[in-house]
Amino acid sequence: MRRLLPLITVTSLLVIVAVIAATPAFAGGGPDHHAMSTQQVNMSKPHKGAFSDVITEAAAIPKKWRPFASCVLDRESGGRIEKIQSGVGARNPNSSASGRWQFLNSSWNEPLPYMVASKLKETGVPKLVAKEVRVYLQNKPIYEWHGYWQDIGFVSVVTEGGWHHWSGAYCNEKRP
Repeated sequence: MRRLLPLITVTSLLVIVAVIAATPAFAGGGPDHHAMSTQQVNMSKPHKGAFSDVITEAAAIPKKWRPFASCVLDRESGGRIEKIQSGVGARNPNSSASGRWQFLNSSWNEPLPYMVASKLKETGVPKLVAKEVRVYLQNKPIYEWHGYWQDIGFVSVVTEGGWHHWSGAYCNEKRP
């Protein structure tokens, strides 16, 4: 019996290890946070790289804001919501306003990349990846940002109460 005890103990340990290895978190079925944080976002084509689904989700104009957003986009850059790159490179010759939504450099160059990163984290992008996006955007003028990044910025601003930055003309009556 004494000779069998070590064999039983080793066999039991092997069974336990096999059970643990078969659980989803260890077998690749659960989230691998290291792998998630090392995936690369395609900065120039965010809808094509890692996290493209959550980036697209973050850039989606909420239904209740769509009439207002369509009006502002048409007024500011001639862009269209359904054409994500329309109006991206627009630049106002009389001010520092640029991009689809005509963000003013003096007001938005610093906070907007942080707002985009925050929105990305809310929708499931790992913190380190969101930081990489923020740093990338901080080093580019807004009119060089892809439309997805610009739209995430707009969504962040209006859903946090900043719609008044685009108030005026006939768009106010279209806000929720």
